[in-house]
Amino acid sequence: MDATRVPIALEGALSGDMQHPELSMPQEAFRAFHESTSRPLLGYVSRLMGSPETAEDLVQESYLRLLKADIPAEADFQYRRNYLYKIATNLARDHFRGRSWEELPDLASPVNLERSTTAGHDVHRILSRLPMQDRALLWMFHVEQFSQREIAAVLRVKEESVRTMVFRAKKRFQELMK
Repeated sequence: MDATRVPIALEGALSGDMQHPELSMPQEAFRAFHESTSRPLLGYVSRLMGSPETAEDLVQESYLRLLKADIPAEADFQYRRNYLYKIATNLARDHFRGRSWEELPDLASPVNLERSTTAGHDVHRILSRLPMQDRALLWMFHVEQFSQREIAAVLRVKEESVRTMVFRAKKRFQELMK
């Protein structure tokens, strides 16, 4: 997905420069928001899903749901970004609901992700063996550099729990590294 263009499905949801009654933000505000969030969100969802095609579909659906969400007009960028990641995380969970461990994607597949070093391959292989929530936590914490409050909002957990959850996810990751 090109971060400078609004996906075709989203273009249909936007009309003119005026705010559509059922959409949560004006077209130009959405374009700016999309431009600044689409690449990081696609990276996040790709790591969760293991399939670039599925990730693109879920990212597009996330933006559509964000546009239709009942978000206060005064909501700031952080609030909207956290809400968007929450939508994407829930869509990923829904996608995998009811599947067995064997059916989950192998994120280390060379078809799915490019790798230039053995160390990078090992990291991606190990990440693929972690539960989805651990992958999400580590990605948001280390790559996106979300605050504990932001992670708590996305994952719908208590802010006080995030530190422990990240610690445990790191511990599981380190155990798999051995």
